[in-house]
Amino acid sequence: MRGTCRASASSCAGRENRKAGLDPAIIDAIRERREPPATGDEALVITFCRDAHATGRVGDKAFDAVSERFGLDGAVELLVLSGYYTMMAMVLNTAGLPLPQNAEPPLK
Repeated sequence: MRGTCRASASSCAGRENRKAGLDPAIIDAIRERREPPATGDEALVITFCRDAHATGRVGDKAFDAVSERFGLDGAVELLVLSGYYTMMAMVLNTAGLPLPQNAEPPLK
């Protein structure tokens, strides 16, 4: 999967997302590559980011839904953020950094 990085996921996925209040069931589903039980804003963001990663472009329906909810600036910011993490995943994967303290890989 494009943009998948064990080092990046290990360092922030669980800790920061939980701290932000994201449902742990969504975090676990993404980590295990299952369909997340997302609704509302989380579902909009997941659909938007999946579009971007699957095709290199966010489809009109997903873009319009996120723009309506978060504004055009919010939609662009989400796309930039998603692209940034994809770029960082590529860099970290290429560098081959080990997981900190022999941690268990966070992505299944």
